[in-house]
Amino acid sequence: MKDYGERVLKSVFECNLTGEGFERMKDRVERIIDHMEDSVRYYFLCDKCLKNIQMSGLGESFKDDESFIIT
Repeated sequence: MKDYGERVLKSVFECNLTGEGFERMKDRVERIIDHMEDSVRYYFLCDKCLKNIQMSGLGESFKDDESFIIT
């Protein structure tokens, strides 16, 4: 997951991906996890939801880096 986004908690990552990027990430995750023990959840946020994210503490919000490309 480190290749696709920012770690926000021990096992929570925030990723800003295109549809194709998401499918590549999901395929990679599917090949790694133990389907009998592991659980991975994907939550999609619309643009309106992203604008309403509130944070407390030292964390920083996800920075969209247009020049960052995963191949």
